Amino acid sequence: MSAVSAFAPVVLLAFANDQGSYLENLVRERKAIAEGLQQFEDQRYLRVHVEPNAGIDDLFALFGRFANQLAIFHYGGHANGSALRLEANGGANETAHAGGLAQILGQLRALKLVFLNGCATRDQVKRLLEAGVPAVIATSAKIDDSAASSFAAQLYARLGEGRTIAESFAAARAGLATREGERRTIDAFRAMDVDGEESAPGSDALTWGLYTRPDDAGDAALGWTLPQVAETEVVIGATHGGFGAPAAEPNAVLRQTLFNAVARHNETVFRRLEQARDNSIDDVRVIPASIYDNIPAPVGEHIRMLFSLAEPDLQRLRQLARTYEIAAKFLAFALASQIWNARLAQPGFALSDIAWEQLDAFHALDPAAEASFDHLGLALALIAGLEENGVFPFMAESAGLPAALLAQEPAEARAFLKELREQLAAGDPPVHEVERLCFDGERHLAALLAEMAFIAGYKLAVVKQIAITKARNRPATYRQTRVELDQISLNMFADVSREASGFSDNQAVLLFRSLAHPDVFLNLTPFLLDPLAIRNRPGAQLFFLRSWSAEQQEATYHLVVDPTVTLVVSGTSPDRDSALFAPIREQLSEFRRVVARP
Repeated sequence: MSAVSAFAPVVLLAFANDQGSYLENLVRERKAIAEGLQQFEDQRYLRVHVEPNAGIDDLFALFGRFANQLAIFHYGGHANGSALRLEANGGANETAHAGGLAQILGQLRALKLVFLNGCATRDQVKRLLEAGVPAVIATSAKIDDSAASSFAAQLYARLGEGRTIAESFAAARAGLATREGERRTIDAFRAMDVDGEESAPGSDALTWGLYTRPDDAGDAALGWTLPQVAETEVVIGATHGGFGAPAAEPNAVLRQTLFNAVARHNETVFRRLEQARDNSIDDVRVIPASIYDNIPAPVGEHIRMLFSLAEPDLQRLRQLARTYEIAAKFLAFALASQIWNARLAQPGFALSDIAWEQLDAFHALDPAAEASFDHLGLALALIAGLEENGVFPFMAESAGLPAALLAQEPAEARAFLKELREQLAAGDPPVHEVERLCFDGERHLAALLAEMAFIAGYKLAVVKQIAITKARNRPATYRQTRVELDQISLNMFADVSREASGFSDNQAVLLFRSLAHPDVFLNLTPFLLDPLAIRNRPGAQLFFLRSWSAEQQEATYHLVVDPTVTLVVSGTSPDRDSALFAPIREQLSEFRRVVARP
């Protein structure tokens, strides 16, 4: 049988026990749920992932790995209204606090239901719903271990019959109440502290509740059912001028791989993929644009350049290396920005020696060394640093990147592209090797970009100015003047004005989960810089940081679309520019001060 598609929704079953207060029925619960969902998994309609001894690190990695696929998160074990009790290494237990879990789960866009099958978890519901989780099943009292397993088994059995979440919940509770009646005996509590103060059982010890957000997302979750069809990738064929190209043609592998990978993270591309499945697309030219138009402009622009180069020559080889470089920088700069924020927000935020070594090298970069610096290595070290401090990445999916890059294909791809950059920095390869390097490079770049395709689920924009509108007896609104950095094929990076209820930073390049919510963002400046925004001119012109000399108070940037074009920001610039760019130099100094080895 074929493997489950990477498109398939995921049901994550996480269980944690306590040797001092052992729950006998967790194994029974796990097997019953798996049995209820087995038919759907056998048909490759969904994927069931079981974590039998879940710890905080395990969940952190899995939430990242399945960030755009996770449909149901089920927890079985000891709990209360403020935390879950998980299993740490060595057999001990550790506490996963509800606030942090809610923030992480609220970022998972495909999530429909969180089921907290432990004692008195209802007090966690408000946090989860406010964070964006559409539906939660929780308990309002201590629950019996056996009853908890039976209730879960019945609910997933009903889901396995094709019923909605609302119907399955109602049927499971009615069935258990019929079987258990008014029995009050509670043998093993699913509670954090059996002897401590917990929510007292009410008149009905079988107290589960289904709670939903009061919006369209909540309504949609109630009506959600397990998928009835398998998600399969579109194969872009190579038949007689049809939907595809011969494997030996430059861009064929890149087009095939990225089209399917980006569709997992971007609704626009997914709809285009659905059209391809229905054979309603017969023009291969629309596929490249659907890819690079829906990836943040720095990376998308370089993918567009690759698609425009049809000869396996030295120019294409350099562009392959440059595309990898820009993608790695984009990820590294986003993570560096978040590490900076976290170090300010959490005084105890600490990093490993490996992370500090990477940051020390980054701080010491000059333009020459930057040409071969391993930005992806820096990114991976910073992801590990966030995980070690219990902070989830702003781009949630990046949490799963270190594990993904351990697999053979992406690991080989990373090693090849890293070596290719170093070779090109030292000089051109022999002419007779260029064509082979181009095809190998495309294959490896496609494999690596597929693992980083989650960036297509985010929006990049330059926010220039923010005007506040406040009428009497009405809440304030904020009008952003910004340039949205996507839709590259339109070649229109024009200023637009948008009204919103929240605000963001301005004169900066910002990464958003959604442009509809401008108050949720990650500021990528001063690593990404738009001098047009700072000079109050129309349009956008993105530069990436190349190096920063704290001693000389001088930063060197390169134009994203043409790295040979540089911008120097220093205190000795012409008077007007020196004053305009002074905040950039101050921010770089602050980053160096805050993100520095103790």
